[in-house]
Amino acid sequence: MKQKLMLIINPAAGRGAYKLNIGDALQVLDEGGFRTTLFYTAARGDATRFAAESGANYDVVACIGGDGTLSEVIAGLMQLEKKPHLAY
Repeated sequence: MKQKLMLIINPAAGRGAYKLNIGDALQVLDEGGFRTTLFYTAARGDATRFAAESGANYDVVACIGGDGTLSEVIAGLMQLEKKPHLAY
């Protein structure tokens, strides 16, 4: 059974450079036993909301973005009683 991975992406970070290798990264994750769901931020606070509202449904929450995105994800996860693993 695959682990569930929530991947929160800030598309503005790094001028969208994540797009260059996202397909390869998703393939590696899949082969590594993860079923990945992507969440794209559009505004400040989205990453916090995504993590707080949906993070408990995943084994791992990861993010692609800068320190602001990571900070938001952590803030959202801190609201959860049962916290998933965090990856960056």
